[in-house]
Amino acid sequence: MPHTASRLSRSAPWLAGSAIASVLFAAPASAAPSFTRTFTGFTDAFAPSAWTQDLQGSGTATLSGTQMVLRTTSNAGLSEYTFTSSNLDGTYDGDPGNESFYKFKSGTATFDWAWTFQPGDFGTQYPFESVVGSNTSLLSKFNGGDNTIRSNFDNNATGATLAVNTPDAFGFRLTSNGGVGFGSAAVVQKFSFTAEYVRVPRPLPAAAAMGGFLWSRKLRRRLKAARTTA
Repeated sequence: MPHTASRLSRSAPWLAGSAIASVLFAAPASAAPSFTRTFTGFTDAFAPSAWTQDLQGSGTATLSGTQMVLRTTSNAGLSEYTFTSSNLDGTYDGDPGNESFYKFKSGTATFDWAWTFQPGDFGTQYPFESVVGSNTSLLSKFNGGDNTIRSNFDNNATGATLAVNTPDAFGFRLTSNGGVGFGSAAVVQKFSFTAEYVRVPRPLPAAAAMGGFLWSRKLRRRLKAARTTA
């Protein structure tokens, strides 16, 4: 029995520290384990400043709260915007009094798009693509002399979609890649993103962690002194 009591005495500081940490830093009982939130337009978490722009050669791009415009003006150009999904991590539960920490898990982007090019060298492709992680999906390109403006605006289309999982980046890319072309343009609008969040333990602040360590060390010293004088 004395041996058992000694073990409990040695572990008591750590058990107490763990209990205090769970009280101070656990999510409130009312916090939902997961929830979804829909963002509309290039605003809030998807504001222009949250996107990374990559321009090469003749590529140009503009991004406002309502639309994204990508352009190339010669045979060699790239215009791209990407968004890193980890930017969505944070306290997005919609309850100012709930301090739970939520992380982005997955989501779906919906959007309308239109693409066109300036007729020139018909050997130039001008591909317009969506990008998720390392994967690209062709939305449109020049084909066989047809310079019709392509879009999903026609026929009451509901919009294209992209499925995104953390930690993927996603976005849109326009390139011109051959011949003596005269450039192309693409527009993305009516953008929305529905994100799913999951609750995770809040990170322990460094100061609190150090305070807990010092407190438990002091308690161990007291217990040791008590055993020595007993």
